[in-house]
Amino acid sequence: MENATETLNDFQQLILTVAQGNVGVVNALIKIIEKDPIFINPLAIAMALTNSKSFGIWLVYKDMCKYDVEKTMETLRSWFDNSTIPLEKWLEARGIQ
Repeated sequence: MENATETLNDFQQLILTVAQGNVGVVNALIKIIEKDPIFINPLAIAMALTNSKSFGIWLVYKDMCKYDVEKTMETLRSWFDNSTIPLEKWLEARGIQ
């Protein structure tokens, strides 16, 4: 049971780290994790490697994808599979600010 608790704590810490204190991002991440719990791992790595700000996740989820979780995941995957720039710069290039 201790390992399960440690895993849950690590997972919660990962969510908080990616969200950077943004409640909207936490909400979007929870919706994403409900669909695919593994998705947060490459997202977190891409966020860290490109020094992205968490509000970009919220903009993708709310503005670009209109709260559609699957579309949000596709959009974020497109960014982190093909980009070396911060998420917010990637969104600006697409007219989302």
